[in-house]
Amino acid sequence: MSRFLLLAALFFAFGCGADDEDQQAETPAETSKTAEDDGDPQVTKLMKLATEQARQGAVGKAIESLSQAIGFDPDNADAYRMRAEVYTAIREDANALADLGAAIRIDPKNAKLRASRGFFLMSRGQGDRAIKDFDEAVTLDPTLKTAFNNRGLIKVAKNAFDDAIADFDKAIELDAEYADAFNNRGYARFRAGKNKEAIADFDTALKINPEYVNPYNNRGLVNFQDENFTAAAADFSEAIKRNPYDVKYFEHRRQSYLKLEDAAKAKLDSERISWLQQLATLTRKAVSAPNELAPFVARGDFLARAQEWDRAITDYSRLIALAPTNPNGYARRAAAWLQKGDFDKAIADCTKVIDDESIETTTEAHSIRGDAFVGIKRFADAVADYEKAKRFDTKAAQAYHMYALTLKEKGEDSAATRYFQQALAMDPNLNRSRN
Repeated sequence: MSRFLLLAALFFAFGCGADDEDQQAETPAETSKTAEDDGDPQVTKLMKLATEQARQGAVGKAIESLSQAIGFDPDNADAYRMRAEVYTAIREDANALADLGAAIRIDPKNAKLRASRGFFLMSRGQGDRAIKDFDEAVTLDPTLKTAFNNRGLIKVAKNAFDDAIADFDKAIELDAEYADAFNNRGYARFRAGKNKEAIADFDTALKINPEYVNPYNNRGLVNFQDENFTAAAADFSEAIKRNPYDVKYFEHRRQSYLKLEDAAKAKLDSERISWLQQLATLTRKAVSAPNELAPFVARGDFLARAQEWDRAITDYSRLIALAPTNPNGYARRAAAWLQKGDFDKAIADCTKVIDDESIETTTEAHSIRGDAFVGIKRFADAVADYEKAKRFDTKAAQAYHMYALTLKEKGEDSAATRYFQQALAMDPNLNRSRN
C-alpha cells in the first residue's frame, strides 16, 4: 500500500453490473523505492515534505513539493507515482494518468507501476485498458497477486467467470491467506451458478478475516438464492453490524424478512433505509459545497437527532473549522459531547466561547457548560453557569439542591437554606431531604 495516509483507505469496490455486487479490488503494494532510500538529498527532503503535507490534507502543497522534486530529478519514477496518487485523491484524473505514464516510461520493467495504472483505470471504469496493464504486470512479475486479483474482477465484469476464477486461483496460490481473492472467487462462482463452492470461499474469507464485510453480504445473497432466508438474514445482519451505513445491506435483509413473513422487522429496515437515503442526500449537499456552513449544520443536526454522536461531532468540527468565531459550531459540538458523556470536552468547547473575546458569548454556552459541570459533580460551577444562563428548570433545580447539600456539610447553613429554597422554587416536587 502507499505510504500516503491520505490514500491509505483508497479501495474501490469495482462494479460489475449488478447492484448486489460486493467484491473487493486491492491497491498494489509500494511500487518502487521510497524517497528515503538514496538519491539527491534535496529531492529526498521534498518527497518527505510532500508525504507529510498529504498526510495533513494539504494536497496543493504536496503537489507543489513533488513538482519541485521532479524539476530537480526528472527521471524519478517514484516522485511521479507519488504525485499521481495525490491527483487521484482529488479526482484530477488526467494529471494522475499522465504521471503514471511518465513513471512507467522511466521504469518500464516495474510490474507494480503497471499494476498501479491498471488499478487506477479499473477504478475509473476503463476495464479494457486496465486489463492490458494487468497482463503486462503479471508478465513482468508472475508473483504479483494483486494484479491477478484485480484482473479477475474485470473478467467477472465481462461475465468471463471461468477465466476470472483462474485468476483468483492464481492469487490464492500466491497467498493462501488472501481474503479478498477468496471473496472475489466466491462471487465469481456464485455468478457461475456454483453456489456450494461459493459458500466455501466466503467461509474461508471470513475465517481469515472475521470482520470482512463483503463475504457476509455475498454469502447472504447465495443463501437467499438457495431460499435459506433465515441464514441470509443472519448474514446481512453481520454485514450491517460492521457497516451500518450501507443501504443495500438493509434492503437485502428486508427482502429476507419479507420472505420469512416477519413484517415488523421488515418495517424497521424500511425505516432505516429511508433514514440512510435522507443522509445520503444531505451528504451530497455537503460534498458539493464543502466551504458552506448550512449543509454541515443540516447533516450534523440530522445525525444528532438520531443520536449518531460521533458523526455529528465530525460535522460540527467542520463548522468550527469553517467559522472559528461563530459560537454555534462550538455549542452544537459541546451538546454532542455532553450526550456522549465527554463532559470535559463539552466544558472546553463552552469555555472557548465564553472566554475567547473573538467569539460572542451566548447563554447557551453557559447552559451546556452547567450541565457538563453537573456531570462531573462541580455543583458550584454548575449553579454559577445556570444563573448566567437564567435557567430555572428541573435540572438546574437538582444542581442547586446538590450545591445546597455541599454547603450544609461545610456548616454554611444560611447559604444552604437559600439554595434549597431556590431549588424548591424551580421544582416544588424536589425531594426536600437535606440529609
